[in-house]
Amino acid sequence: MKRALSIILFFAALCLVSTQAYAQCPLNISTGEEYGYFVYTISVDTSPSDVVSFGFDMTYNASEMTYAFTYTDATCLTGNSAGFPPPGSAVWNIGGNDLGGGVVRAGGYVIQPASNLWVTGASGCVVKIAFTKEAGAPDVPQVCLTELVDGIAGWCDGCDCCYPAAPLECDLLLLNEIVVTPTAGEFIEIYNPNDFNVDLSNVYLTDATYASGSQYYYHIAGVCTPAGTPGGGSYSDFHAIFPEGAIIGPKQVQTVAMDGTAFVTTYGMQPTYELWDTDPAIADMREAFTGSINNQGGLTNSGEVVVMYCWDGLSPLVQDLDYAVWGDKAEAVDKTGIVCGAASYLPDTPIAAQDILDTGSHSSSNSWQRCDYLEGVEIKTGGNGAQGHDETSEDLSVTWVEDVATPNAESDCITLIVLKSLEAQAGNGSVTIVWSTSAEIDNAGFNIYRAEEDGEMVKVNDALIPAKGAAAQGAVYTFVDDGVQNRVTYSYKLEDVDLNGVKTMHGPVSATPRIINAVK
Repeated sequence: MKRALSIILFFAALCLVSTQAYAQCPLNISTGEEYGYFVYTISVDTSPSDVVSFGFDMTYNASEMTYAFTYTDATCLTGNSAGFPPPGSAVWNIGGNDLGGGVVRAGGYVIQPASNLWVTGASGCVVKIAFTKEAGAPDVPQVCLTELVDGIAGWCDGCDCCYPAAPLECDLLLLNEIVVTPTAGEFIEIYNPNDFNVDLSNVYLTDATYASGSQYYYHIAGVCTPAGTPGGGSYSDFHAIFPEGAIIGPKQVQTVAMDGTAFVTTYGMQPTYELWDTDPAIADMREAFTGSINNQGGLTNSGEVVVMYCWDGLSPLVQDLDYAVWGDKAEAVDKTGIVCGAASYLPDTPIAAQDILDTGSHSSSNSWQRCDYLEGVEIKTGGNGAQGHDETSEDLSVTWVEDVATPNAESDCITLIVLKSLEAQAGNGSVTIVWSTSAEIDNAGFNIYRAEEDGEMVKVNDALIPAKGAAAQGAVYTFVDDGVQNRVTYSYKLEDVDLNGVKTMHGPVSATPRIINAVK
């Protein structure tokens, strides 16, 4: 029978302190009910030399809370344990006391036990903390692991490792150009569409997928169901992370060569990075984990995938930044419903519905180049990518083209606005041009051009019509042309002008003004 204490528990932070820093967060949490209590079971993977300290803050609405500690092994509890019940103890009540100093949260008190709980010894030590739980309490608390400072344990403020981790917040980045042949010229180019610098320290690049071996990049974050490995380091597959502290500037491209020395020979210029050390003058990518590059790596001509993603080294999920696949889609990825730790992936686009760059390789000395920084019809909500994008949904055969390779430079085919509609509406002695966009990047504004029947197009607006849209939101525009005659058909074109002066024409549309158009 559940105990009906009027408690709503908000588990603000449950922190562990360790003398060891981990590459991956060694924490696991499960929840359940035992003896009428809601139980958090927290286990940490330790080695015999580790010292782990549990501390916690609890915020609740009542002046009393009920909890209990139990331990699977009495050897887990040693050291400074004053103020804590012994292993296997019964329920222990603590009266609520305001700590003072304005320390209150969510209308309740923050309670700290008299001292830390030191846990040493056997690997896999488990602590169970039981609470009465009512509606409003979190299903899974946050547990944190951090290093001791000068060997002194204290309450966790700014943990290095939290489980579940705080949601990743990654900035948008794009794959911009890919070369798969000639082998000496292989590279991957990325682009920063933002108006600010982006830190690449947590940005990964990989082609390491192998469905038959359950090898997928997202396994780097920890144990997932179904199980698998992150891949990279053999069979020309690689799994790399950009150099620590690497920055890509706003509207900048950077190039990753598979082989830096061969890239210089092929193109007569240096890439920004090379996959492994072939030229000491070129910055090297880092291995995502030991052996994940292994002084090798390349792109398969007939079919391959390239994934760029970000991961903070702690979260149970990675976050896609961009995704490109070509060939038979044997290397394509669908993470839908994959469970990793206490989190699961949202729906990706089914592999059968995913678009591809091409059915095979591009021509030698050419490349695949992005022409649309807005990613076409890509779904931009409810996905596994940065800002909710579903990176597997992009119409790659439309947003990319094949052309002569342009390493270290943007393509000439870039589309900076997405025009949603363009109409010419006839009036009495006037024509109203109405157009709308769904997105605009670096757009300075528009011009309107008019021609009579087969005549020459002439600009009719005196000044540039200022842009009102943005990358994530379009706009609606109107322009009234009253320099026309009734019963004459006019054609119109819309010109967009970007911030660099690059111009793109749209249309034509036509209309014939008449007196009858003014009659309602």
